[in-house]
Formats: sequence, C-alpha cells, structure tokens
Amino acid sequence: MKHDLEVDNRKLHHYLEMLRIRRFEQKVLEMFSRGVFFGTTHTYLGQEANAVGVLSHIGQDDIVFSNHRGHGHFLAYGGDMRSLFAELMGKSTGVCAGRGGSQHLHWKNFYSNGIQGGIAPVAAGIAMSEKLKKSAAVTIAFLGDGTLGEGVLYEALNMASLWQLPYSSCWRITASHRPHLLSWPSLEIYCPAFRLSIFLASSLKPAM
Repeated sequence: MKHDLEVDNRKLHHYLEMLRIRRFEQKVLEMFSRGVFFGTTHTYLGQEANAVGVLSHIGQDDIVFSNHRGHGHFLAYGGDMRSLFAELMGKSTGVCAGRGGSQHLHWKNFYSNGIQGGIAPVAAGIAMSEKLKKSAAVTIAFLGDGTLGEGVLYEALNMASLWQLPYSSCWRITASHRPHLLSWPSLEIYCPAFRLSIFLASSLKPAM
C-alpha cells in the first residue's frame, strides 16, 4: 500500500512538472507574438515527458547540456520560471542577467547552447574532466534528430566510446513527422557502430 502511494505521488509530481513546462511554453508563444522578447525562441511543446523522465533521475552532481529548445530542460532541472522568463526578456533579473536569452543558459550544472550539435563535443570534454577527477558525475546531453547531420557529433561519440566516458546522450527523434529523415540510418545502427549501448522508449506512451 505504501509503495503504491509512493508510485502514485511520483506520477503526480511528474505530471505536474510536465504541465508546468507546457503552460510556461504556451505563455512564451503568446508573449513572443506580442514582441515582448528579444531575438528568437524555440519552445519545448510536446516534448515535456522527455525532460521530466530523464532529469527526475539525475544525481546532484550530474551535468546537463541542453540545446536550442532548452526551456523544458531548464525547468525540469529545477530552474525558476520567473528567472527564465526574465532572461527571455533580457532583464538583469534573468538566469544569466539577461545576456544569454532563450538559447544560452547557465545555472548550477545546467548549460545550453543553440548551435546545432555544438553541445556534443563540449559535453564529452566535461565528461572527460569528471572522469579524470574520479567523480561519480554523469554528463547528459539532450540532442535532436537534426544533429545527426553534424560531423562533430560522431567525433564526440567516438571519443566517449574510446575513452569510456560517463556520458549519456538523450535523443528526441521525430522522424515520423519529417519523412526526409526516414531514409537515414537509425540510432539502432549508429550506436553499436561506436560500441555504445542504446535504450529506446516512447514518451508518447507512458507506463501506467
């Protein structure tokens, strides 16, 4: 009975976290159309389960790298909504004092970068640093299927494998909505080529 209650509470917490991200991003789209923000922005709508599912299991010292759709990752990591909103507005009260904007955030062990595939080698380098320090930290990089076309990604995966780095790549694959990607080899082919293990899951079919 106690175990069932704990499971139910955890599921409720995850749902509320996903809902918080969804509502934040909906407000971002609403305000972006009014010209409230500086520059551009990319939302995390429809991907909330990925961030919450992964980041609810990280350790205190683990390091997270996000991409141009980093709002959801930042919030799931524990970031403050008001500080993020202020950052998008370029205010000094923002996460990075208004200098990072939507795509370039840093808070605690959370980093984001808007360059396609740019976080892959940086995350591998951080993982190497943690290994040399003999820490227990794992470096996690959130990547999208668009990164599959970036050569630097494969260099990073190769180094992670050869040097046995504490490095985990979390992929968002949306090929079903982008037919031109269906001809690309899948991650089931890519990862074994680098002797990396892979776990596939659908965030659209949550376990009950």
